[in-house]
Amino acid sequence: VLLILWSTDISPRYHVVDLFSGVGQISQCYRRHGLAAVEYDFLVSNSMDFVSAAGFGLAIYAVLCLVPFGLLIGGPDCSSWTVVSRGTSLRTIVNPGGNVNLQWVRDNNLTVSRLTLLLMLATAMHCLWVLEQPSSSQSVFARHWRFEKFCNHTASATCLHSPWRSHTPKLCNII
Repeated sequence: VLLILWSTDISPRYHVVDLFSGVGQISQCYRRHGLAAVEYDFLVSNSMDFVSAAGFGLAIYAVLCLVPFGLLIGGPDCSSWTVVSRGTSLRTIVNPGGNVNLQWVRDNNLTVSRLTLLLMLATAMHCLWVLEQPSSSQSVFARHWRFEKFCNHTASATCLHSPWRSHTPKLCNII
């Protein structure tokens, strides 16, 4: 973070940083209303791989460019947090870290740890943040030790999520 601050202009310019944005619908909505937004997703560019050091550095840079009371929003990969995957990931409320012998479980653990650091940074910068997760992953995701320690208390809401890769809407929790 210090290297980024030292070597780059970090003047606030974004009203929203849309992590794991997919097609960037939230960013597009902000831009339609004349506000600055940035999408961050490996689908946009391979350099935006959150589990790589360079990709995480780019995410830090984007968050550092948020204006005060800007919005950090994200919907990280939920593949190892849902009920459907618990037979393989071995995630439970008692063991939210899951089966760390599997690379995709380790990557998801790293994502949550790094995302928690970004949430701390956003909070320190007086920014707002919202995380979206399917309702079936909420019970374990929120108990990841770094996330739980950071939040202590989380406010969440359940809503209907628009269809993504399916034809039916899904219930999701907003943390």
